[in-house]
Amino acid sequence: MAKEFLKTHDKFIANRPLTAVGKYIGYNFKDLILSLYGPYWRHMRKLCVVELLNTKRIDSFRCTQEEEMLLAIHSVWEMSRQGEKLVNLTNLFSSFMQAVMWRVLFDTKIFSHSHAKVGGNGLDGFARRVAAAEKVHNLIAQAIQILHDIFLAGVETTSATIEWAMSEILRNPGVAKKMQEEIESVVGRERTVCERDIGSLEYMQCVVKETLRLYPVLPLIFPHESTKDCTVGGYFIWAIGRDPSLWEDPRNSSQRDLWTKMNL
Repeated sequence: MAKEFLKTHDKFIANRPLTAVGKYIGYNFKDLILSLYGPYWRHMRKLCVVELLNTKRIDSFRCTQEEEMLLAIHSVWEMSRQGEKLVNLTNLFSSFMQAVMWRVLFDTKIFSHSHAKVGGNGLDGFARRVAAAEKVHNLIAQAIQILHDIFLAGVETTSATIEWAMSEILRNPGVAKKMQEEIESVVGRERTVCERDIGSLEYMQCVVKETLRLYPVLPLIFPHESTKDCTVGGYFIWAIGRDPSLWEDPRNSSQRDLWTKMNL
């Protein structure tokens, strides 16, 4: 059923409703998060995939990710060495992902005193193609909004998933022990886990997938709106619940008393 909602009928169920946030903050629905499904959204998604999320580009970010990961681990070690018994994992994971995404998007350290180079890692071509895609008055603001969406999506979704995974691991010591044993048998104790090791860490992959199953971050973050009738799991899903041409407004009908009782 999840596959039917999130893949088969995704373009009918995962559309965005018309909101003031999307209009005034999202530059009249020109961002990626609150934009309505259509040619513009598909084109923007294609640009992101081609310019930022292709295999070659992702491989080029591997060293950046591993370097920031080592810095995050080192910060925990330093706090422990200084006698701190508690580490705020929420702040740690968020800071780690912010550092990674900032370096990926702007090719500079987030704590550097130098100005961010928007042209880093191929974003110069990305920005030019965004500007050419739509003839609007504020192209720079629109490009910044899209980069802002990518930054937030990379930070919030990943850090939240890692936090949920760590929470469940702490609640289940047996799982933590199995993961430690697998890492020691595959990677050893002489080096840290690298991305190339993930394919051999089958139990860790199961832990990640189970975390995503229990705590799906992305599908539940933003509001959805159905645009077409469909059948999911044998149930007929209507897309007319808010269509004023098909439903009488209860505030202007005999149902006013019911509306008042519901405090709507």
